[in-house]
Amino acid sequence: MKKTSTFLFFMLISVFYSFGQCPVNQSELTITIVPDNYPGESTWKVFVNNIQIANGTTNNDTLCVDSSACIRFEMYDSYGDGICCGYGNGSFNVQLEGITVASGGQFSNISSHTFNCPQGSACNNPIPITSGSFTAPYPNTFYSFTPSLSGMYSISTCDLNTCNTKLWVYESCNSYAYNVDNTGTIFYNDNNSICGDLADINAILIAGTTYIIKVGINEATTCSTPLGFSIIYDGPIIGCMDPLACNYNPNATQSDSSCVYYPSPDCLGPDLIILQDVILNSLEIREEQATNCQVVEGCMTGYGQRTVLAFTTWIKNIGDIDYYVGNPTANPTQFTFGNCHGHAHYEGYADYILYRNDGQNIPIGHKNGFCVMDLECNDGGTGQYGCSNMGISKQCGDIYSSGLECQWIDITDVDTAEYILAIKVNWDQSPDALGHYETNYANNWAQVCLRITMNSAGEKGYEILPNCQPYVDCAGTAYGNAMIDCQGNCNGAALRGDLNNNSILETNDVVSYLQHSVNLDLNAQSCNDLSADNTINIWDAGLLSNCISNGATNNSECTFPNTVQNPSQVVTFSNEGVYTQFTNPSVGYLDISILNSSTKVTGYQFSINGATISGVSSLINPLTYPVQLEYNSINGQVAGLSLIDSMIPKHTTLTPFIRVFLENITLDSLICLSLNAAALNNVYEPVTVNVLNPCSGSLGVLENLNPSDFMIYPNPSNQALNVSYIGQNEKIDLRIFDALGNEIYKDKLNFNSQIHTINTETLSNGVYYMQLSNKFGDLRKSFTIVH
Repeated sequence: MKKTSTFLFFMLISVFYSFGQCPVNQSELTITIVPDNYPGESTWKVFVNNIQIANGTTNNDTLCVDSSACIRFEMYDSYGDGICCGYGNGSFNVQLEGITVASGGQFSNISSHTFNCPQGSACNNPIPITSGSFTAPYPNTFYSFTPSLSGMYSISTCDLNTCNTKLWVYESCNSYAYNVDNTGTIFYNDNNSICGDLADINAILIAGTTYIIKVGINEATTCSTPLGFSIIYDGPIIGCMDPLACNYNPNATQSDSSCVYYPSPDCLGPDLIILQDVILNSLEIREEQATNCQVVEGCMTGYGQRTVLAFTTWIKNIGDIDYYVGNPTANPTQFTFGNCHGHAHYEGYADYILYRNDGQNIPIGHKNGFCVMDLECNDGGTGQYGCSNMGISKQCGDIYSSGLECQWIDITDVDTAEYILAIKVNWDQSPDALGHYETNYANNWAQVCLRITMNSAGEKGYEILPNCQPYVDCAGTAYGNAMIDCQGNCNGAALRGDLNNNSILETNDVVSYLQHSVNLDLNAQSCNDLSADNTINIWDAGLLSNCISNGATNNSECTFPNTVQNPSQVVTFSNEGVYTQFTNPSVGYLDISILNSSTKVTGYQFSINGATISGVSSLINPLTYPVQLEYNSINGQVAGLSLIDSMIPKHTTLTPFIRVFLENITLDSLICLSLNAAALNNVYEPVTVNVLNPCSGSLGVLENLNPSDFMIYPNPSNQALNVSYIGQNEKIDLRIFDALGNEIYKDKLNFNSQIHTINTETLSNGVYYMQLSNKFGDLRKSFTIVH
């Protein structure tokens, strides 16, 4: 059955037909999906003239659509790894009247395709233009502009319209939604001091670079007339071009005589301020559905429906020179692109903190990375900076409205009490990219005193408190940064997670956490309980490992306690039964399998009872998941964590991942896997763990070596050959034979799950055989030497 859609009275109506052919003026749209190994992550949507008409998961579908309509197909993957080719060869194919118009499978979160659209209706099919005056036939028309000269350009709808217009400028067409706000833009304008409700952008554009310009209207209005706009070259960028001068202009293409040098009194600086009244007047409570991206970035402290307190941040530069940030290419360490907003962010630029009355902050704030740009110049400045070349010109400002993602603090789990909400800009008082320090840091802070409330229905609210006195830190400094450390000392040096108290967070601390996790011998306290769950376990070890691997001053990876869990992701452990030795049935091993189709796993913890643990071995290839394993033979605890940020791959079927060697097994023993097992996902969040077959007896006896436990790599080899065998503490004979059967190497090794390296530089090119032998038998595998 085909679904037919027509556009009538500006509404799209889906009509169902029982015959196999589309009506006149309708075209057949066929969607074919080949899922990967994780079909639950895949969804798709179809839009006709920007209105959604259909959606699905991994099902195929056939639709009838208006033959003249602009169509957009979007394929989504919730995990962010597409549907090809890491975990299966999934794909999608979309045909319009039998002709393929969209296909693929390799993408991250979204793959968006538009077709059958008039030129200019989609970002990937813009209308090419040069400088001059133009008329957009309809709102949200896309244009491409490639300047022939570098310099200052004016893009404007001023004096050319009566409608409330907006302008967006993008670097490229990315796979994210083109929103009504400035998400993903490098330049953007709605209202301004020059022409009110119309739009005007002054920007530095680089010759030979193609920019995508969208001309549209304010979403709160309608407009039935075409939209006029212009692009004008205003000339080269004139300024001081001497890098030694204090007023050096890195954007200048034409030098003037304005250079000033230290210690001249004319060597002034920028001065950033936050408009406190804007924050106060823009506060609003609303509900948001947390996305994975928002949680990872730290602007949500949990998953599901969240209550946020949103506000607008308006930052002005009232100094005498520009605050210059630069671009991600020139200063990559100061920026990130893997964020929720589709463009590079200058990290650590703003800090949102909620303080209790005792001066301690609570773990719901976050450092918000901004695309620092000129969004208004109402004080007489000349805008020039955008996301591709960031900064705030003197007498200009940057605005992040309350409607944007992460322009909030998550108060879902905040107790009802009185607090100070503090918003800081340039919170670490660092110089700009040219080494210019601000002339005043006392105005880099705005605050609101408020009370978080809750009504009888459990809905959060807030009240603004009068007489909001300036925040004073524990050292008595107004708007200071001194904090009470985890030992209770003001501005103390104690670090959360520093178990050996050497003032450094290091891998040795992670190993200590693992050991304490299985030994159950460390009492949870403020300085060591990184997850605030009143126990020391694999979660604490994982959080510290993540901090060491990925933490920086401009993110929240080392902000503790971190209480975020992800109950929607599920990992299953299964007890696969006990095998005992033929010659000694009191000794054997237990394999545990994993099913983790929704997430990769960074670490795990469980306990075994019914026998004594004598050793543990990972069954995951050590090149894929090198793991630090710890166990306690008395209480049966086992914990594993990669110390180099590696993960167990996703598995869609139960797959053995760890072997636990056992002693003191009796004939009537039931060996049980604890039901309170734990697993950490790819961002070190605890997930839901299910345990199958928690208890089992002996399934049989061991008579032979297991070939699947014997690995040789790399194969072919050049200079060195790695050999691993997953075995208990026992001696194994290792021999190497050439193709004629001559023994050329012999050793006796105690593998104990370790990797042994053999130098192969002296071996000639050819095929060889390696043999492992013990009292249970022999294993033989071939390998090749290629120099």
